[in-house]
Amino acid sequence: MQEQQASNGGKLGARTACYPLVPYLWGEGCCRREFQLLYGGRYNIRQIGIKDLATHPEDADLLVISGLVTDEMVAEIKNCYQRMHSHKWVMLLGTTAISGGVFHGDGVVENWDDIFSVDILLPGCPPAPELIIQSLLQLQHSICVGQ
Repeated sequence: MQEQQASNGGKLGARTACYPLVPYLWGEGCCRREFQLLYGGRYNIRQIGIKDLATHPEDADLLVISGLVTDEMVAEIKNCYQRMHSHKWVMLLGTTAISGGVFHGDGVVENWDDIFSVDILLPGCPPAPELIIQSLLQLQHSICVGQ
């Protein structure tokens, strides 16, 4: 496999992706914007096999959830998840999406196990771009080796 380089000279990964992921972003907040910035010139995650953002869940296989999620939003998230490809993965991006962050209280989703299986929990406010990239590479690797 060939080695990929970021435009800033840093190594993104020691391989080309054997499974190109198509992400669909759900939610708001700093983490969403951090993920979108990964498509810019500094990181350009297209080099590691992450396709452009899907505009509809039907076109995606990676659901990236960011920002505050309340109980009222769960039905819409489940609907997005069900509309995705048969092979699908979920990433919770940021502490607020994972556990509510500083927004603890009634109505804030803190236990995702009751909703659906989550493949990547990425804490931080927002998580560092390098950590997001590393998590995507690990997900691609686990898909390729069939885990």
